Amino acid sequence: MPGSIRVGSLLGIPFYINVSWLAIFALVTFYLASEWFPMAHPRWPLELHLLSATVTSLLFFVSIVLHELAHSVVALRLGLPVRSITLFILGGVAQIAREAPHPSGELVMAAAGPLASFALSALFAALWAATRELGDPVQSIAAWLAIQNLILAIFNMLPGFPMDGGRVLRALLWWATGSGRRATAIAVALGRTMALAFIAGGITILVLNRNGAFLGAQIAIVGWFLHMAANGSVRQVRLRDALASYTAGDLMSTGPLSVPMETPVQQVVAEYLTPEALQRGMAVVAGTELRGLVSLHDLNRVPKHQRQSVQVRYAMTPVSQLAMVHPLTPALTVLEEMDARNVNELPVVSGGVLRGIVTRLHLLRPLETKRRFSW
Repeated sequence: MPGSIRVGSLLGIPFYINVSWLAIFALVTFYLASEWFPMAHPRWPLELHLLSATVTSLLFFVSIVLHELAHSVVALRLGLPVRSITLFILGGVAQIAREAPHPSGELVMAAAGPLASFALSALFAALWAATRELGDPVQSIAAWLAIQNLILAIFNMLPGFPMDGGRVLRALLWWATGSGRRATAIAVALGRTMALAFIAGGITILVLNRNGAFLGAQIAIVGWFLHMAANGSVRQVRLRDALASYTAGDLMSTGPLSVPMETPVQQVVAEYLTPEALQRGMAVVAGTELRGLVSLHDLNRVPKHQRQSVQVRYAMTPVSQLAMVHPLTPALTVLEEMDARNVNELPVVSGGVLRGIVTRLHLLRPLETKRRFSW
């Protein structure tokens, strides 16, 4: 996600905070410090309101991370790579590289997040019950977090794709119909309808209730994001459907630009750096055998005063570090491999020889062809 900063990892999963999260964190903290805690404890000093609000807000977003982590743990157990967990303005998102291979896996993975939120709600409710006679900040913090985690769980279980409830519905429909594509189409249609209802409801509140302007705007924005996500899901379904009968060899560009591994970097820059090479990189070969790939970024890392003497093989990414596919690899597998590795192209190799390069643009061609000739 653009504008995200990596702050660590959880169970080996990269953890990011998007700059947009700072805005929602500030808003939640401001609301708690100016509304929730003053209402619950009007005699507390301002400093205690601010401290309690900050702690509560942080714990709330920790709860969201745990919600996403629950999805991720199930995905990892299913053998699905998890690219990252990111906090952003609408909460959190776990980027899972591939779809579940069967409806039961989809069901468990989708339900894991809301179940984690229900469990957290129960935990905070128990903490509230244990401290309610003390009247200290812990009791109020626990009460608010119990309520919000319950709301988070219920909201996410609304049956509109790509929300967790929509994914649960898709899994059940997939199991009932035997068709993942049909199940996705139904779940996405419900998701779009729900998103439009959110937008309409938010605008109505915004227009008719001046005191509810913030709430109305928030609901409408959530609806807009849900609508965009549902549309993205439709594009993914259409792309996967279009790629179903293709292989990497069908879509790759053949005869990619190659350069002998002993060539000096200066000569590569002067003679081989075509517009195509700038976009896709070049194959570094020994005869016909692929030894690695070199990009403009790799070449730029070589100091200018050394480019005449340094051979390109010392600047390349060696073949042992490359993700490669075979010409007969299904195009869907190629797409999943790109998503899992967060790359835009893969070399197509057989018998140690580079046969071509397949890029995301190549994978889009069947979809564009299908659109062009459909009426």
